Order: sequence, then structure tokens, then C-alpha cells
Amino acid sequence: MPLTAHLAIGWSVFAICLIGSLIFSWLFVLWLRSVRENESSGFTNVIISLCLCITIVSALLVPVDVFLVSSMKNADGSYQEWAKDPLVREEYLFKIKMVYYVLFCVVLTMTFLILPLTFFYHTTSPLAEDEEEMMEETVGRKLCRALKYTSASVLLLVVLILLGIFLPFETSTLERGFGQYMEDSWVELKTSEGVFELIVFLMNSISVVGLFLFVIYTAIGIASLPCDFIRGTNQIINSISQLESQMKETEGRLSYLRNNEEEGATNGFEQDEANRLEQELSMLNRQKTELIESSRGCFLMCYRLLRPFQIITGVMFFLLGLLIFLSLILNNIDKAIHSSAQKGYILNNGTLPNPMDMALVFLQNTFPLDYILYLGMVLFFLITSISGVKRIGIRFMWLPLYKIAPHSTKPQALALMSLTLILILVASNILFYSVAPDYTTYGSQHFVDIIKNQTVVERCNNVHAPLNECNMTIIATFLLAFHTKAWIFGAVYYWLTWIFIVIILGGTCLSLFQCTRRSRGMISRDPNEDEDELLNNES
Repeated sequence: MPLTAHLAIGWSVFAICLIGSLIFSWLFVLWLRSVRENESSGFTNVIISLCLCITIVSALLVPVDVFLVSSMKNADGSYQEWAKDPLVREEYLFKIKMVYYVLFCVVLTMTFLILPLTFFYHTTSPLAEDEEEMMEETVGRKLCRALKYTSASVLLLVVLILLGIFLPFETSTLERGFGQYMEDSWVELKTSEGVFELIVFLMNSISVVGLFLFVIYTAIGIASLPCDFIRGTNQIINSISQLESQMKETEGRLSYLRNNEEEGATNGFEQDEANRLEQELSMLNRQKTELIESSRGCFLMCYRLLRPFQIITGVMFFLLGLLIFLSLILNNIDKAIHSSAQKGYILNNGTLPNPMDMALVFLQNTFPLDYILYLGMVLFFLITSISGVKRIGIRFMWLPLYKIAPHSTKPQALALMSLTLILILVASNILFYSVAPDYTTYGSQHFVDIIKNQTVVERCNNVHAPLNECNMTIIATFLLAFHTKAWIFGAVYYWLTWIFIVIILGGTCLSLFQCTRRSRGMISRDPNEDEDELLNNES
């Protein structure tokens, strides 16, 4: 197949995923954003949607990278006609690398400039004395305040850039074979200005933060979401319970203000606040009534019809999570046996089988089946991360900052949630490499070897990878090349992966126990009995 055909196929699939990611991001933001007029911002929704879209696309670039690099070779281990010239291959890889550069720079800009600017723009000034002053604050003042606070994150980026340029890292001692390939690739792919080294340092730096968030939010989502789908989440009761909780808080605050008003101890601001709370309480009552009325017929029927698909989705999520869990355990055990911290836990001669890796390598022979499976893993990590964020909320250490709920999430919370998901998706490349190392590094490439005077076609992997015969993907070079100079990143990734495995195991056991206990309590009841009883009581 000629070079233009390979490029057309690879980038066409990538373009389709780009459009799909944009639609998904926009619908997701519309689902979460607050419907209150004073908390809604169409421009903010657009920015956050674009940020999420670009980050999802950067994760989906990996299988395109694998396909384009694997397309250099035939199944018999020989190079295709257009790829026989090393200079052509080098130019081919350089173009792929440029796409990564652009996406990484955009992600860095979103992380350190755009999303912090969006967050601080919607954060009220601490000098504002009353709500009316907050509402009348001009766009210019908001923008100036946002730029002032965002300068801290920009300064942090400048510090990281300086560290990446001047911080000396000693090269670790690596074995021949795969390790030597890494050292040679480092020299070949690094640009004269050190751009490659700087980009890799920056992405590894934010990947460490993202992996901490991944360990918390994604692990909890993987452990709880499949069981929630299988046992069923009572959407009607949950929505009404949330409204009742908001109404209780509003009534308590309103009662306090009215008591002060009767005693003559209120000012103009508190009177305006009491009037606003009365309007909000009326709106919550109306929303509760509308929810109950709309849920009596069509909604319940649709929910019961879609219930089997919800169970099937839960089972599929459970199986996919189990496959990822087993692959991570086997890969980490392999690293514990055949590598060490001083080598950045780079696997030089792994021997244990990896089910997800084998599945992706096999499906890569029939593109885009591997792309579909990889897309499924990206969406799985994204959905479980969203579930974890909704369950825990946006927190700083143990202190809750914002709650994430449909149609009531503030712009500040949306910006922080988007930043969290961006960091998680950037760090997901680390987990993807651990789940499928051979696929992520070489795809389905083969090479011709001579063993005992016999010609044998072998697959490129972390054990057999001749430098001139096996072409490493750009993402694998980004993920591993820096470990030859700063092994600490590989060690941190390795031990955080073990923590991720432990949280998934403990959380899944707890979710299964809760699911079993609830099932025993409902063994003689209709699954929708609670919904019907609640609706009848409200009527």
C-alpha cells in the first residue's frame, strides 16, 4: 500500500474521532453546567468543551501513531517500498512527532493559562461587599483579576521550563537491546535546541500530578461504576433527594434571616438575600413538582425498557476493568522481576503474558479494530473518572470545594473538573503503556532473524527489537526516553500503579459487598417498587 493511502486511512479515522470528541465534550458540558442565569456562561462552556475535546484527541492519537509506524513493514518482516530509505522513515516519524508537539503545547497552554484564567474570571472578588456589587462587576475588572491570579500558574510553568532546560540529570545504566535502543533513539530524536527534552520533561511533570488524580478518582470510578450499573441507580429518587436536600438548606437559611428580621437585626443585604432565597425555594418546589409529574409515565417506561442495556453495560465495564486490572498486575510483576528503580522500571525482557497487549497486537492486523478497543479504553477511563469526580467532588486534600451535579455545576467547578480530567487523560498514557507495552511501543511490526542458520520472522517486542528493524512509536519515545536520564519518573509511575491496583481491588470488593447486601434486602420486592411508592406518596 502506498504512503498516501496509509496517511489517508490513519488521519481519516483520527478526524472522525476529533468530531466525535467535540460532540461528546459539548453535550457533557451542557449536561453539567448550571441552569441558573447568574451562574451560566456560554463562552465558558465553549472553552471547557474545546479543552476536553483536545485532550481526548491527544489520547486517541496513540493508536494512529501505532498504525502509521506499523505500516512501514509487511507481515513477513520486510520494509514496504516507500519505507526502505532510512531518510524517508525519519521524515515520516518527524511529521508524527510534530503533531504530538502541537497537541502537547496546546494541553500545556490549557493547563497553565486558559483553564486557570476561566476559573478566576468567575471567582468573585474578596473585596466585594454585597451581591449587587458582585453582579455589577465589569468584564474588564473580572479579566484583570483573573490575569493577576493566573500569573501564578504561568510563573509555575516558567519555573518548570527553566528546570527542564538547566536541571542536570544523570543517565542511568541500561542494558543492551531495548535499553540501548532507548539511548540511541534519545540521541536521534532530540532536536538541536533541546525541544524534545523540554517537552518530555514538562509532560512527565504534569503526568505525575495527573497520575495522583488518576489513582484517586479513576480507581474509585472503576471500582464502583460497574456495580452501580448492574444493581441500578434510582434516578428519580436521587434527583428528588437532591432537590429536597437543597430545599432543606434553603429553608434553614431563610428561617434564620426571617427570625433576625422580626427582631429588627437585619440590614439591606440580608433582606435582599431573604427575598432571593424565597424565589429559589419556590423554584425548587416547582422543579420537584415537574420532576414528579414528568416521571409518572414515559420516563418510568423508558427507564424500565433500558434497564437490560444498563445491566449489559455494567457487565462490559466490569469485564474491561478486570482485563485492565490483570494486565497491570502482570506487567508490574514482570517489572519487579526484570527491572529495578535505578533503570526507571523499564522492562527489558518481560516474560509474563499480557492479555490486553496480546489482544491489541492481534487486532492491529485488522485496522481499525485495535482503534475501537483503544477508544473503548479511553472512554472507559474518562467515564469512570467522571463518576469518581461526581462521587467525591472537587476537593483540596480532605476539604470539599465544589460539588458536581447535573444542571447545577458552577463555572468554577466546571473549570476545575475540566482541569482534573485533562491531567487524568494526560496521565492515562502512562497506564496505557503499562497495560499494553508491546502494542504501544511497536504495534504489529515483525523482523527477519536468523536462528541456527534458519530464517525466522519474529514480532518486535521488549525482548527482540533490533534498532534498524523495529521502529519505536513516538509516544513510546516520549514516555520512556526521559527515564534514561531521570529514572525517578519511572519509579513514581511504577509505585503509583501498585496503589491504583490496590484501590481498585479494595473498592471493587466493597462495591460487590454493598451490591450483594442490597440485593438480599430486595429479594422479594419489585426493583421499581421504591420509585412507585415515592411517586404515590408525593401525589
